[in-house]
Amino acid sequence: MADRHYFVDAGISNGSYFDDYGVGLLPTGASCSDRFSSAVPGDLVATGSSCVNSNQTPLQSADYKIPFGFDVNFFGTTYSGGWLNTNGGLTFDQPTSAYDYTLFDIAASANTTGIFPLAMDLVHSVGISHLWYAHTTIDGKAAFVASWENYLPCCSINDLTKGNASFQLVLINQGSGNFDAWFNYDNFSITSQGYSPFSTYTDLHNGVTNGSNIVTVRNVTNFPTGCVSLSTSFYGFNGATTPSWASGLYGQLQSSTDRTLALFSDSTCTTPVSASPMPEGNYLDITASTAQSFRAAGIGWDSYSSTTGISNSTEFFGNQDVATLINADPAATANSTQAAGSNPLNRYSLNTTVPGRIVLGQRGGVTVGDPTAAGAVLPLVPTSGTNEITTGSAQAIESDGTTTSVPLVLSSGGSNATVTHGGLTMTMVGSPDSADGTIAVSPTTGVTVSGSGFKPNSDVNVWVFSAATHLGIAHTNSHGSFSKRFGVPSSLAAGIHTLQAQGKNPAGQVRALAAKLKISSGALAHTGLNTGLIGAIAFSFIAMGALAMFEIRRRFYN
Repeated sequence: MADRHYFVDAGISNGSYFDDYGVGLLPTGASCSDRFSSAVPGDLVATGSSCVNSNQTPLQSADYKIPFGFDVNFFGTTYSGGWLNTNGGLTFDQPTSAYDYTLFDIAASANTTGIFPLAMDLVHSVGISHLWYAHTTIDGKAAFVASWENYLPCCSINDLTKGNASFQLVLINQGSGNFDAWFNYDNFSITSQGYSPFSTYTDLHNGVTNGSNIVTVRNVTNFPTGCVSLSTSFYGFNGATTPSWASGLYGQLQSSTDRTLALFSDSTCTTPVSASPMPEGNYLDITASTAQSFRAAGIGWDSYSSTTGISNSTEFFGNQDVATLINADPAATANSTQAAGSNPLNRYSLNTTVPGRIVLGQRGGVTVGDPTAAGAVLPLVPTSGTNEITTGSAQAIESDGTTTSVPLVLSSGGSNATVTHGGLTMTMVGSPDSADGTIAVSPTTGVTVSGSGFKPNSDVNVWVFSAATHLGIAHTNSHGSFSKRFGVPSSLAAGIHTLQAQGKNPAGQVRALAAKLKISSGALAHTGLNTGLIGAIAFSFIAMGALAMFEIRRRFYN
């Protein structure tokens, strides 16, 4: 890649390392006099280094900003560049090297918005690690690539047996500030770093009901059993102070489905607190004093507005043991002492069929493809093991995964396709497609999904498969009905897919209805990064029908 820009460690002896550095681009005419004295304009250096411009004036953080090559609209704010760091992150508002916290904690405490492919306490080991960024094109669209290679857990310095990680963040311009983000994982074998679960937060405006002790939180995975002591931190806005009920708390899990905790003022969890909501921009960080024995990693993104105090977060694997993310194949990691994880990062995929890749996006400053959004739940998986309909045109799915084939009924004009079962109805609206016995939609038109018979005032999650793609959430009215238009990501390939609407019936039982759906135009299926351009971490895929057989090759260029 012609314009690849590396983090400079030339002239520093092997065995040395860089720990907790914000990283930026040395601008034209600038020079440095410390560990980065060998750097020339265009190199990556630490943002806190002793560097000056051509007038010998010390550089400020803004001087080191790395350009993306296009604008991104991230939660309503337009950014043209940002800063990397040695702890696996890209930040937009200012450089930071924060690590080992949830993404909400990192963004709120550092007062910056950012994307974090792997927020952990990592080190750049001279002679082993590489950090670079470059501009390229992917599928004919401008792209920004940031790559961390062979990063080690702090502070093993040069001991690969303690684990290492290689990963990438790719931003792809979709025009008008819209973009896709690829989180690529080639190798991960670190269990000694990350934050200590359990940790979460509640939005004190939307997650609290006046007079109730039940609060909705961002994540309840691995909340300790029973009544536990809680530590809290208040993130207030516009002079707000910690509410009186939010200190000295104890809590227990109320509902994993609804992501709620019950809060109490005593160690036996018998005296409920009386919570009260606050204006927007106020949050309560909640940590269980009884820490779990494992570590969790921050993966995803978070926006934090210093103007409004509002935070928006997407975090994958929250409070999940990082040991479950270790590579499945021992040959892919230099750490022979770590057992294979049950959900290895280099085999995981979301919103794509490419293993080792998570795909998210922003359209109009709103996240698309986020299954961790408030109210989002993972889809029911049929006992067949696949959410794609293989027999017939529609099916109903019970909470235990059993399925029933049901007819997909087309309206007289062919623009509506309806499936009904067990008192639930789902209708998709699009263009007639009699040849395939369903309706057709496109990224331009989107798809309108409506339903009835669901639990009143409840959420219905809408997914598309083969590649698990979360289109969004609809909310039923007091009669259990809903209707909502969902965007169709341009990354979905043209052809037959399965749309699934999942919610609860009036009895509170989880149910799903699914039907075949045709996407009349879309992207060719992504087969991975352009290996000739991305280079250092190359993903090659050999197509086999609708699936992909793959291997991950490590390829380092001099």
